[in-house]
Amino acid sequence: MRILVAPNCFKECADAISIAHAIREELTAGLPEAEIVILPVSDGGDGFLDVCAQAEPLEFSCLKVPAIYNDGKAIDVRYGIDRKRQVVFIESAEVIGLAKTPPAYRQPLYLSSLSLGKLLKTILNIEPGLKKTVIGLGGTAINDLGLGCAEAFGLQVLNGNGEKLHVLPVNFKEAATMIMPTEIFPVEIELVTDVQADLFGENGTSRLFSPQKGASPEDVEALECGVLNILTILEKQFHLSYKDKKIGAAGGVGLGISLFANIKLITAKEYILAYLKLMEHIKAADYVITAEGAYDSQSKLQKAPDIILNEARKMEKGGVLIAGNSSITGGNADFPIFTLSEHFCNTEESIKNYRKGIKLVCQELINYIQKSS
Repeated sequence: MRILVAPNCFKECADAISIAHAIREELTAGLPEAEIVILPVSDGGDGFLDVCAQAEPLEFSCLKVPAIYNDGKAIDVRYGIDRKRQVVFIESAEVIGLAKTPPAYRQPLYLSSLSLGKLLKTILNIEPGLKKTVIGLGGTAINDLGLGCAEAFGLQVLNGNGEKLHVLPVNFKEAATMIMPTEIFPVEIELVTDVQADLFGENGTSRLFSPQKGASPEDVEALECGVLNILTILEKQFHLSYKDKKIGAAGGVGLGISLFANIKLITAKEYILAYLKLMEHIKAADYVITAEGAYDSQSKLQKAPDIILNEARKMEKGGVLIAGNSSITGGNADFPIFTLSEHFCNTEESIKNYRKGIKLVCQELINYIQKSS
């Protein structure tokens, strides 16, 4: 029996590589005759860099950039480079990530993606032979449409009196005009997106994702109002229409990047199946096990677990999901789901004791596989 273990990370808990090794350890103990193959995955969010390094050798370097929250602190941020192809890899969650933002600062109205723009400018200066940049989008704390990122390249936002505004979502509703970036990023930027989401509306970045980033209901409405105003300015002043573009991932940061660079959107599905060569591993497996920290309606937006299990189903493989917690259970699930939270009193306890939780759900999973085989 061959079992493929291809987990995503558990956000703010454990990375995909740690999860993969923990599951393999438990399955090996309970199914000693099985061949357990691990392939940690990322859909662009947390853990993107380390997963990329599993697929191809990357040389890692660290740079200092301002912290996303405004207290003057600088943080070390990694990037990876494939020297042979001269391709740089960046994980947005390491620069402007929710996990990098202390809970007291999780207020998307007042957070900017400026640090990501500064990182791109610095890399450009120290990697003169650069041919392409790949950015994994996901797990961010911001909702500024990437305008902060574009600010590093010269973008300005002005009010009706022609006065410069701080490029923060709280000011977007006051914007009247914009000045486009004066500098251009000279090589293509590929954006690996963890979800396909709109920039506004019920399925837009503000309403779907900002509450989990700390936005109150009133904040969500203010963010939505600001987004619509910025989109209107871009259309009226520059004849740029973004209303039908599915670039709402990571607080819509792809919009701002598109103002100073040529971008190419790479779906999580394309990245996982092609770059990580997942299809080959699924074909060779009898069972496919994936994992996600929280499995909910957003997971249906082409995030890693659904991509993996849908492909396993097409190939008539046994597909199973391990989740920290899941709001989709029973008859609403398309595949068996084993949750860590069922073994603990609350979510906080399951996060703190995730390794014990994996051990317990793997015992259930082993029984399931033995009965199914």
